[in-house]
Amino acid sequence: MSLHGALYDYLEAEIDGLGYMGPLPLPQSPSLPALTITQISAPRAYTMDSREVGLIDERTQIDVWGSSLASVNTVKGAVIDLLSGYKGALGGVVIEASIVNNEFPRGIEPETGLRGHIIDMTISWRA
Repeated sequence: MSLHGALYDYLEAEIDGLGYMGPLPLPQSPSLPALTITQISAPRAYTMDSREVGLIDERTQIDVWGSSLASVNTVKGAVIDLLSGYKGALGGVVIEASIVNNEFPRGIEPETGLRGHIIDMTISWRA
């Protein structure tokens, strides 16, 4: 299983009332609140003699979308509470470290009126 598949399964099981969960772009008229996960980078760790050690330090962006600031903040808080500092098995992957690097509001999307919040994370994991 991929990291994103494991994250979607975990967050869907732990956060009540999530609507759309998947990659960007959001579909037209998604069920809300929605959550998208995007891989920013995924460098692998190597030994000094160039052997891969099986650890991936993935930078991941999680976007929370909703029709109200309250719904976005509720889901954003739940995601951060669940993933910040998480270590252990998750689906078919093992998370060694999970760190929130930054989080900030996206503002209001002019075309849809949706509010959003970005959570920037580094998740170190093994398949």
